[in-house]
Amino acid sequence: MIRHPLDYLEIIWQKPESTRKKIAAAIVFVFASIIIGIWFSAFSISTVDIKNEAAIASPANIAGDKIKDAVAQVKGIIEEFRNSK
Repeated sequence: MIRHPLDYLEIIWQKPESTRKKIAAAIVFVFASIIIGIWFSAFSISTVDIKNEAAIASPANIAGDKIKDAVAQVKGIIEEFRNSK
């Protein structure tokens, strides 16, 4: 007979509070470990040659370059506007 998942909650609710706290702590630990594991695997150090490492830009460098380009474009527009008067 297949039980409904909520039936397991009722069984846990019938246990003493100290046991419920231990179960809750274990569940939190498992989920936190899974999330941290996924996070570390996403940011793991790859086996890239040092020569190729310079070619790979970090997100901060890309964002900085975009901001510099945008500022340069705004300055160019302002200069064009001043020169057109």
